[in-house]
Amino acid sequence: MGVASLAGPLIGGLVVGTDLFGLGWRAVFLVTVPVAVVSLAGAALLPRTRGTDGQRVDWVGAALATTGFGALVLPCALGREAGWPWWTWASFAVAAAALTCFVLTLRHRPAPLVHPSVLRDGTARRGVLLVFVFNAGVPSFTYLLFLHLQSALGYPALSAALVSAPFAAAAVLGSRAAPALSRRLGPTALTAAALALAGTALALAPLIGTAPGRRAALPVLAAGGAAFGLFTASVFTLVLAGVRGAAAGSVSGLLPTAQQLGGSIGVTAAGLAYFAPADGANAAFGHAMAYEAAVFVLTALIAIPLRRTSSGPERSRPRSLSGTHR
Repeated sequence: MGVASLAGPLIGGLVVGTDLFGLGWRAVFLVTVPVAVVSLAGAALLPRTRGTDGQRVDWVGAALATTGFGALVLPCALGREAGWPWWTWASFAVAAAALTCFVLTLRHRPAPLVHPSVLRDGTARRGVLLVFVFNAGVPSFTYLLFLHLQSALGYPALSAALVSAPFAAAAVLGSRAAPALSRRLGPTALTAAALALAGTALALAPLIGTAPGRRAALPVLAAGGAAFGLFTASVFTLVLAGVRGAAAGSVSGLLPTAQQLGGSIGVTAAGLAYFAPADGANAAFGHAMAYEAAVFVLTALIAIPLRRTSSGPERSRPRSLSGTHR
């Protein structure tokens, strides 16, 4: 993840800067073509396996989850620019109805998409919430940084990517140090990383408006990147280490889902903070960084009880992300 976060903005900035085929910013989507080809080729090489327990696919649950999450993300992505017309609120209502129905019918489906024990496991619920809230901050943080550098300060795409490079490079180092730190500190490492990211957001707001400040912001971004790498490399293992038996497989699937949903909703919320009335672009960036700091402080508060719930002899062994749902 750290390597991807480093390579993505730099490659994207380079592609946009070179204006491939005269496409301008649209050329950035060409990056996904070789990635998709390699992924499809790799999938064809995977060994085929057959389940032994005859478990059926929960088509009803899949339909409800797809409808609910799709109806939730769509207005988040398009609502602000469209002016929040009636259909955005109707979409939110559909999302609420579909997801409520998904939860209420879990116990009545023969092979539920999410094991019902997840609802009874406090660590599972807290872990999913933790990942959701954290990711409501990180993608929006990088989005806001690029947006402000390019739209307000006039940076070309590649130059904006280079400003953010210390964050991504330090994320690689933070992820490399994560196993040792998480073994030593446990969930405390998550709290410390989240607070470091909150500090990064608060420190960045007054620095970004001037050229000397932007130079001083580089080590601040590096510190935030290291904290990001530590958190993302540790959170799944630390959460799953505290989840009881049957729920572990479901939680291993819910965590990436929470990651994606948090990112989508967070970008919308951060955009609302940035585009709210303000006394200039730098003040708007300060409002957005205040949102980021609040998200990361909330993340730290959610992580604190994991110190208690993930301890104990029966919960001490981290579980694999590939566990089954039953």
